[in-house]
Amino acid sequence: MQIKDIARCATKGLSLKAIAGYIGISKATLVRRLIDQPEAKIALQKGRANSTLEVASKAFEMAKSGEYPNMTMWWLKSRDRFNESDEMEDDDFNFPPPEYSF
Repeated sequence: MQIKDIARCATKGLSLKAIAGYIGISKATLVRRLIDQPEAKIALQKGRANSTLEVASKAFEMAKSGEYPNMTMWWLKSRDRFNESDEMEDDDFNFPPPEYSF
């Protein structure tokens, strides 16, 4: 079993079943090897983390570009826990009352 193949497949988002098929073993054998060989499990985890990082980086670039308002809203909602129903009250800012002069 090639550790590099596990990492490469995991980076592309393949399932354990698909990774096992690519390597030419059963899913059960792959799972057993992931348990028995810590370097294989680390390769799988790093591959998955790498794919998540790539997608998150692209999503972030799209969100901050201003060209994709839906992505910006998704980013705010999912990453910053923004909620459109949260209304801001004037006293949230603790501003002094306005002074008027006529």
